[in-house]
Amino acid sequence: MRSGRLPSTLVQFALALLTLCVLALAAPAQTDDINALVANLPRGFVGDFRWDDGGAIQNVAIRFKSVRRIDAEHAEALGCGNYNAAGVVTSIDVKMRVTLTGLEVEIWESAPDRTTFVTDGSHRGRLSPGLDAIEAEWTTQSSGARGRLRLRAAPAAQCAASDAT
Repeated sequence: MRSGRLPSTLVQFALALLTLCVLALAAPAQTDDINALVANLPRGFVGDFRWDDGGAIQNVAIRFKSVRRIDAEHAEALGCGNYNAAGVVTSIDVKMRVTLTGLEVEIWESAPDRTTFVTDGSHRGRLSPGLDAIEAEWTTQSSGARGRLRLRAAPAAQCAASDAT
């Protein structure tokens, strides 16, 4: 008498084949997603930063001069920015890494034109689903000091007067 069940090895093979097919179909969609993120990420953002322990609100402007795909899950944006704290402006270089899953971002700042500007850390947070806002928390590595960065897309955002091109 024959059983109505398929041999387990045949079932395992069929499940493995089905999994491979699903993964093969999903990979191009994810590549398209990261390419869409690269194409649609605003190149300019403006907003503010404030240390958690108080202090003045600092106006922030960031301009990404290049955005590229790193792999199917990550993109990198490079550019410049400035912080205006009560009329004292500090210019910086900016690097942002975006993870497609969850639209997580990490932003590093470097090469400030003022020696007192803190670059010993990074902003970690999220890009909004519409790619038009960033909310992130800064953590200074050496001291643990924290602050909040809130940015919104602003196509006209510039790092300096010379960035108008």
